[in-house]
Amino acid sequence: MASPGQQNILNEFISGRESSRAKARIEQLGLTGKEAPIERDARKAEMLVTAVKDWGGENTIGGEVAVIMLERRKKWRWFHRPAFCPPG
Repeated sequence: MASPGQQNILNEFISGRESSRAKARIEQLGLTGKEAPIERDARKAEMLVTAVKDWGGENTIGGEVAVIMLERRKKWRWFHRPAFCPPG
């Protein structure tokens, strides 16, 4: 569960009510609409986690974000594997 501060940051990304810094972060994703839905969702999830880390002002959270992709009837795969995660 997110803390109140983290929840406030996540609320900045609610569609139709995005803050100016959330809009800027979304634009940085550079989504073209040609991505597979799972890739688009993985990039958005990674962006949300890094926004909480960058904007939260807490030095007790953070670090590189590990993202895997789960698809029905397929083996999971890495979207972004930091060096600290073993290959799988």
